[in-house]
Amino acid sequence: MGSRPVRQHYLDPDHEPLNVAIDPAWAPDLAPWHAHRARFETTLRGFSADDWLRPTRCAAWNVREVIGHLVVVDGFWAMTFANGRDGQDPTSFLRGFNPSSSTDNLVAATVPLSTDELLDRFSEGATTLAQVLDPLTDEQWRNRMESPLGHLPMLCSAGHMFWDSWLHERDILEPMAETLPVSADEVLAATWFSFCFAGLQGGTLDDPNPVGVGPDAPIDATVMFDDLPGVALRVRVDTAIEVSRAEPDAAGTSAGSAAAFVDACAGRAPLQPILERLPEDLAAQVARAAEVL
Repeated sequence: MGSRPVRQHYLDPDHEPLNVAIDPAWAPDLAPWHAHRARFETTLRGFSADDWLRPTRCAAWNVREVIGHLVVVDGFWAMTFANGRDGQDPTSFLRGFNPSSSTDNLVAATVPLSTDELLDRFSEGATTLAQVLDPLTDEQWRNRMESPLGHLPMLCSAGHMFWDSWLHERDILEPMAETLPVSADEVLAATWFSFCFAGLQGGTLDDPNPVGVGPDAPIDATVMFDDLPGVALRVRVDTAIEVSRAEPDAAGTSAGSAAAFVDACAGRAPLQPILERLPEDLAAQVARAAEVL
């Protein structure tokens, strides 16, 4: 469980909306999401009854409970993405959201379902999300919608949706000594959202409702990873947050494995070795964000 609350960025009539700029080149590319969920479902349908009761990297949940969690959150994502797609005012159901406990009662409600019923709902959730997301226009991707982190552009929330599901696939497979997914497109999607999460949770220079300290000067860093050859990510944080693709060059920081970076930011692996490879100001931002998880 994290050591501080989520920093939520809800729209406030007394303040300008937080500017969150995600490279628009990532908007129409839902291929990593589709590939991940198809593979994940195929893996689950091959599980034995005993496999469903195995522990995972989420200490409080076994395999069945992790999938119950994803069934619940898929339902929320489908609702709030549809709301954003249609240009409606964002909902505010998740004010005060706690990532460690807020879905517990809803997950418990999936316990009476048979394994086949749970799997069918998991499959149906992915299908419904695809029906909402696949036809989105560039303009719709910029609409705001509710997420656990507040009212954010739909592209940022799509990254959140993928990151959560992708991590949970790894949460299930790693303790079973199964081969973990290493698709470069999927790792990139999880990595850019991890930097977005770091920006959102580490704070901005003018955060009107801070949760803990934030940066004391603008951050502008370019980071490269061994398992994302030919790719560099630029992260800028001041009164806004920007994550974009950059050209790899000697001025960027080499940070080792992107997959390890994602795991460490999410509390699945030691964070300090990752922080030591990042620029000092960006490392501090990532460390603050990791306190949430």
